[in-house]
Amino acid sequence: MPPDHPRRAFAALGLTRGQGYVLAGTTLAACLLGFVPLFGGPGYESALGLGLLLPLPVACACAAAQSPRAMARRSLSPLGALLSALRYALILVCVQLVVLLLHGARAGFCDAGRACSCSSSGRP
Repeated sequence: MPPDHPRRAFAALGLTRGQGYVLAGTTLAACLLGFVPLFGGPGYESALGLGLLLPLPVACACAAAQSPRAMARRSLSPLGALLSALRYALILVCVQLVVLLLHGARAGFCDAGRACSCSSSGRP
């Protein structure tokens, strides 16, 4: 496996290396969070946990991707930068939802439809 293999995988998704590492780190943390009692599937507890976990690293990764040094390598308009950050957030949320659904399948669902709506909206 070549040493730049992860970099090519991140580039295929349109992510910078930092965004890819934040995606991997937060996914690992969400996987571990799912083994804590009450966090084993989609619901308002896991929405609270991910709401506490995700904002800071995601904001830092998006800000680093728009830094002057990173922007020198690729030129984006302000709207392009916003769309890039939104694409990254959508990728991250989809990955976290898959992790929650896998934990729900492991622990069992009480009401999968309601639980997914709670996780996505943050409301019970």
